[in-house]
Amino acid sequence: MKERKKKKKKESGREEGRRGGKKKGRKERKKKNPTERKKGKKPNRERERVPTVRERERKRKKERKKERKKDHLRKEKGGKKERKGARKGMKERKKRKKESGREGGREGGRREGKKKGRKGKERNKNPTERKKGKKTRERERERETQQKKERKKERKKGGSKERKGREERKGARKGMKERGRKERGRNQGRGRKEERKWKEGRKGKEEKENV
Repeated sequence: MKERKKKKKKESGREEGRRGGKKKGRKERKKKNPTERKKGKKPNRERERVPTVRERERKRKKERKKERKKDHLRKEKGGKKERKGARKGMKERKKRKKESGREGGREGGRREGKKKGRKGKERNKNPTERKKGKKTRERERERETQQKKERKKERKKGGSKERKGREERKGARKGMKERGRKERGRNQGRGRKEERKWKEGRKGKEEKENV
């Protein structure tokens, strides 16, 4: 009963009395793929965008900056050309300042009353590459050898006072190696042969201790 009522309700007001028929007074509309269907709203890029507060502030800042540049140059137009001109003028002034009081009136000429220094090439080299004098080289070599000796002494101090020489240290190292090997063997599990040897060794030790 319920279902029939629902059906009737759905079918009323539709042409051809079917569910698929279009409603009265409605325009014919093609069934398109929803992605193809034209949207009513304009897409974002076409819609007029209201600038955010941050954007507005940025714009205002830029305008203020432009104004300041205009004032600085004291020109009605603070365009790029005028600024470029101002920069050029500054460069010229700097150049003149550099050239004054130099021999040969060129930038490369040396200043009056100054000693003749190293050649330009020599001075421009990387300081580490620059050729050092004989004495400085010798001094550096001596310093290095001294430092090496001191370092060696420090290393020797590392051991205890009783066994200092190289041989003693060597022996101690050997002992350490052996100990390490034994530890590793215990932890990692040995081959059968080694295991047997180790066990026999232990037995012998225990017997000796018991006797």
